[in-house]
Amino acid sequence: MRGGDDNGTPAWIDIPVRHNSELLKAELATLSSTYQDDIEKLNRAWLAAAVSDGVNESDKKDAVLEQINKRKIQYANDRASIIARYK
Repeated sequence: MRGGDDNGTPAWIDIPVRHNSELLKAELATLSSTYQDDIEKLNRAWLAAAVSDGVNESDKKDAVLEQINKRKIQYANDRASIIARYK
């Protein structure tokens, strides 16, 4: 990165390298946040299906539960992949 010295003359500044532990923590936090948002949306979808009390209520709830289970599996796989990348 370019910066300046005490005299205002251009100089190069070394940016410290982020350690794997920091990168791992940041990626896991992002993954977790995205997962929580997705699950919250799916939970609201399940609740909306439960409240509808229509003929297709059970089918709608089952479809949402299937999406929730797929999302849980995807999260577990993504998490394992991230952890393996930083070992």
